[in-house]
Amino acid sequence: RQTGEKLKILRSDNGTEFVNNIFDEYLKANGILRQLTVPYTPQQNGAAERLNRTLLEMARCMLLGAGLEQSLWGEAVSTSAYLRNRSPTKALDSVTPYEAWHGHKPTVAHLRAFGSFAVALDKRQRDKFKPKGKEYVMVGYSDTSKAYRLYDKEAKRLIISRDVYFIEQTQHKQQHEAILDVLNPIHVSDDEQMAQVPVIQVDEANDNANEDEVVDDGGMQPEKSDDDFESAEDEPTPLKRGPGRPRLIRTGGCGRPKKQHNYLSFLTYDNIKVPDTVGEALSSELSGDWYNAMKVEYESLLKNKTWELVKLPRGQKPVRNKWVFAIKRNKDGNVERFKARLVAKGCSQIYGVNYTETFSPVVRYNTIRMIFAIAAEYRLHLHQMDVSTAYLNSDLSEDIYMNQPEMFVDKRYPDHCLKLKKALYGLKQSGRQWNMKLDSILKQIGFKQCECEPCVYVMHRGKQLNIIAVYVDDLLIASSDYSHLKHIKDMISNKVEVVDKGQVQHFLSMEVERDGETGAIAISQKGHIKRLLREYQMENCRPIAIPLDPGHQVVCNDQNCKKADQVQYQSLIGSLMYLAVCTRPDILHSVCKLAQRNNDPHVEHLSAAKRILRYLCTTQDMQLRYNKTGKPIECFADSDWGGDTGDRKSYTGYAVMLAGGVFSYECKKQTTVALSSTEAEYMALACVVKEAIYLKQLLTEMELECPNAMIVNGDNLSAMNLVKNPVYHARSKHIDIKYHFIRNIYRGGEIELNYCSTSNMIADIFTKNLARPNHEKFSKMLNLS
Repeated sequence: RQTGEKLKILRSDNGTEFVNNIFDEYLKANGILRQLTVPYTPQQNGAAERLNRTLLEMARCMLLGAGLEQSLWGEAVSTSAYLRNRSPTKALDSVTPYEAWHGHKPTVAHLRAFGSFAVALDKRQRDKFKPKGKEYVMVGYSDTSKAYRLYDKEAKRLIISRDVYFIEQTQHKQQHEAILDVLNPIHVSDDEQMAQVPVIQVDEANDNANEDEVVDDGGMQPEKSDDDFESAEDEPTPLKRGPGRPRLIRTGGCGRPKKQHNYLSFLTYDNIKVPDTVGEALSSELSGDWYNAMKVEYESLLKNKTWELVKLPRGQKPVRNKWVFAIKRNKDGNVERFKARLVAKGCSQIYGVNYTETFSPVVRYNTIRMIFAIAAEYRLHLHQMDVSTAYLNSDLSEDIYMNQPEMFVDKRYPDHCLKLKKALYGLKQSGRQWNMKLDSILKQIGFKQCECEPCVYVMHRGKQLNIIAVYVDDLLIASSDYSHLKHIKDMISNKVEVVDKGQVQHFLSMEVERDGETGAIAISQKGHIKRLLREYQMENCRPIAIPLDPGHQVVCNDQNCKKADQVQYQSLIGSLMYLAVCTRPDILHSVCKLAQRNNDPHVEHLSAAKRILRYLCTTQDMQLRYNKTGKPIECFADSDWGGDTGDRKSYTGYAVMLAGGVFSYECKKQTTVALSSTEAEYMALACVVKEAIYLKQLLTEMELECPNAMIVNGDNLSAMNLVKNPVYHARSKHIDIKYHFIRNIYRGGEIELNYCSTSNMIADIFTKNLARPNHEKFSKMLNLS
């Protein structure tokens, strides 16, 4: 009835609670068809029966772990159902049943370990010199009020209370008692009744709320407020881990990994802790998964003939190594697989002895977005490939010796070391060696490396266009001909082992969607934003419409203001900056301003950074879109004037548009103080012209249509006149000569200067914090919606 839907069919067994005159009359009156299972065939109602078993197994473990009597089995089953409804399930694509039913995420901040020691306020205690609280055990959650169900062991009764202090350490029984309980399991028959435990409702006044108050599941949406600022202390505290099975203590080697249950149904997000050491990995609940990942990696290294076992030559010092663990996630942020990688500790290498050159290029994010825009404009097929153990495909030219890896020391030759034959991860030269190997492979199959972007390769066959962008071991392939695209992938697969991921969906943490009919492309990072919100417990934060208030300054006004945690602040700013440079240009200026406080963050700066998180939570569904427009590349440049009150330097911002969306953009503080708005705008024009020349060269190498003169838009006529003619000598004689190259570019006909009104200057969003109307307007003009 809560959904407005009508129940049509009810299936049950033949229990008397379902088969009786009163129940029959109710079903007939409401037009509900009854289906009964055949006696002793529970499989006919398998879903319900299996869930009953799951709940009973959970309840049994909870009672044993808490050391509580069997008479409380009903409380344990109710709590099990309560927790199951708030746990992700594969049947709903890792969404909780609660969210699927109510349409919003459940709150979990109030959850406590079953059997936790609890002290509840006893308001009936009138003696001033006696304890105000009484000891209880937490056995569940009230379904009629915002409170906990607590059990009094002495009085053998239940109470419902809101004001509770918890110590989440369950009273475990001795080992032999637990074994006896397992040998005599709880059996709940159809006619068994739970022991009658009296329940007392403890009435509390509303003004006694505290931080442990249970939040009503039906009203979890945060209350809106006119206050747009939220301090770091406003966020909920992280959850503590509930009780689980006792951990085994191993005295020998790794042994057989612990029996694994389907943890991934529950541990789909950031509550999986990635271990830092082998010891942590093998002592965790997921030890089997981590060990299997290590074994797969080690066998792959052996298969690839990465090393040979030798005696360490005299005078040689072996390089150390370590295991690095990671979790591979899909585009929804759910766990895909566990990864372990054996890496060499390059810090122990010596320059000139076992390495020399180390530089290795990667493709720029601006270029990646440019390829997305080109694919949308020209309707190119867009696929991706991932090279397996990429570095191990390249050979080493130096003699490098390494210790045997932990957990996989050869028992026959424990004193031997490994002479590396392949470029193992972690070596200083590995990235360079792999890049040179891949470069030779792509050139062998007919691709030509772009001079201005060394990680972009182009191949033309008649009217066919093929482009490959390389980011270490990730390949983004665009082609105008699908059959030739398959041929390219086959040729690469013959050279190195790859994982063909088909049409691009998740590239460098960017989620990519494509319209099959129009060819339009949309990129976003919703999964990354959700993980970031979970990390800072801000999933249910108050919504906000703009990242920072107009005129916001990073200068601290109070000399006595409180310092913030520098590591936390830098980590948050780094995560926000990554979003800004990938898919969220609307937060770039705000993040750039806050990044200036990385070395000396205060609490107000951390609060401002969390305000940006609130904005991202509100706008997490925004996508950067590209679609066919038939228009050429167009550039926009703008600058404020002395907007930073700390040093009075100006901010340069530019945006380059193609296929209806921005693909290249920048926000940068100018290195000198501009004496006028003309000077500031002049330096901004010089900045975007450099990008325009680079893009023109890249398009020329791709043999794509490119205007003879790149269109550059500005909103300051004086600055544009300064480019066209050497006027205003008294106002421009001090400008650094490096900015005057723009005059030569203009005279050579490589750019065309157009005036754009300030109201239509897209780049304005990169120079200052805007009020909501302009912020939303320019975000939409960037095709971010």
